[in-house]
Amino acid sequence: MTEFWNVVIAWIAGIITGLAIHSAYLHSKRRGEIPTLPWNHEERQ
Repeated sequence: MTEFWNVVIAWIAGIITGLAIHSAYLHSKRRGEIPTLPWNHEERQ
């Protein structure tokens, strides 16, 4: 039963971490700190 609760807590921690990283990414992108690159990187040449 302890392993079950460890998995549940790890899952919740992963969701919270993922949301925090995604929020920081969106915030940085909105501020223009992250350049938008084309999907085909050969177009940059």
